[in-house]
Amino acid sequence: QGNRIERLQQLLIGAGANPGPIDGLFGDMTRSAIKALQIRAGLSPDGVVGPRTWALLGGKISGTTLPPNATAEHLAGFAEIEASKELRWTGSTSEAEKYLEPFRGQMERLGQIGSAPVFYNWCAAFVAYCCRQIGIDIPDQPAGYWATMALVESWKYWSRQQGTWLSPHTTFPRRGDIVCFEWNDGDVSLDHIGIVRQYSEGSAMLETSEGNRGNLSQNGTRQLTRVA
Repeated sequence: QGNRIERLQQLLIGAGANPGPIDGLFGDMTRSAIKALQIRAGLSPDGVVGPRTWALLGGKISGTTLPPNATAEHLAGFAEIEASKELRWTGSTSEAEKYLEPFRGQMERLGQIGSAPVFYNWCAAFVAYCCRQIGIDIPDQPAGYWATMALVESWKYWSRQQGTWLSPHTTFPRRGDIVCFEWNDGDVSLDHIGIVRQYSEGSAMLETSEGNRGNLSQNGTRQLTRVA
């Protein structure tokens, strides 16, 4: 109990859960709020603030130290919550516009879209949004490339620039990794992108958080053979 529980309760409210009054007491309402958050993110609802639940809350509870893989854990946790909202882009007033809007100005300057807020494939914009929300610096456009980070090909180009690109089947995906997929259209071009939620070594599938999956933000699964 005390200040750390008060901070936990504040973080739960910020994540859209209801812990009851901010009183510094770890009571039934606080535990229920944690479970609700865990269920929404696809975690086991045990009511315990372990590393994954901690990451969902931003990993910012005062007086604690983030684990070494904090950035990846934080990204995965944030993306889980964001994807669970299942937002659909239906126009400039829809909530999903927050993913698309940051790139519109540069795309217009590049002559790739007009001034009207039209739909474009926004899986990469979703990943950029999640990264930026937790403090990862993502450029609008990679240096020397013709397109913005709203395009999957730009992520491939930029990751190679950064030395972080790993070719298919060279390693196992980890929670918080950013991965490219073949979009089930038979062209094997790795033309979709998302964030890894979970992978168990030996499994043929991995769990992901994605944008523009049928024009929705969603948590889902992907075949490992279609991933880089």
